[in-house]
Amino acid sequence: MKGVIRLTPIVPGEMQPVIFIDGRIREGFVGGECAEGRGFPQWAMKIFAGDKVHWFRGDLNRYGERHSLCGRVYAVDCQIHLPGNYPRCKACEKALEVQKKYGINS
Repeated sequence: MKGVIRLTPIVPGEMQPVIFIDGRIREGFVGGECAEGRGFPQWAMKIFAGDKVHWFRGDLNRYGERHSLCGRVYAVDCQIHLPGNYPRCKACEKALEVQKKYGINS
């Protein structure tokens, strides 16, 4: 996010103080810029769809959309942004744990 200065390191799921363009310090969640399809699978956030970060798969469906590991969210790349410090989806975290346990790639 341009014009915003972070005052503390990003910790997923924790609100943090930031200095905004107008000089005021506010506390909240901060996301990143558009992921533009790079680096998937990864944690990312669909714009206009809530306040959680999901683990998006690397593959695209036939409509050019990526699905989250939990299956609750899907979007085209231009609507998927980097996670910042927003809280992570617990269902995606559990699915990732299972994949790691059994050596499955998403």
